Amino acid sequence: GAFLSIMGPRYRLVQVEYEDALFVRSDLAHVFPESRRTPTVLWQLGYFCHPFARIGRDWLMKSGLDFRLLADERKSLDARSNFMAKAFADLKYTRYNLTHSVKT
Repeated sequence: GAFLSIMGPRYRLVQVEYEDALFVRSDLAHVFPESRRTPTVLWQLGYFCHPFARIGRDWLMKSGLDFRLLADERKSLDARSNFMAKAFADLKYTRYNLTHSVKT
């Protein structure tokens, strides 16, 4: 959600490939059929289901947490973000920060 907020309505997410995201200008999005998919579906296809998504992240696997919650669109983005923030705090993992600010 952070990059979507930062990019704003002028850009549409078209593809997620592991740790990379491709945005296009909204006026050109119709050229890319993938732009009709929701950002969550693009993330699920491009990262969450990617075979490398868990490699090198032993701390995630050892945590015992059920990360399928992150792919559940029935849960709000805030609920999913809070889940990860709590997981990071419980695991005393400080490498990532789940906050962002948009300067206007």
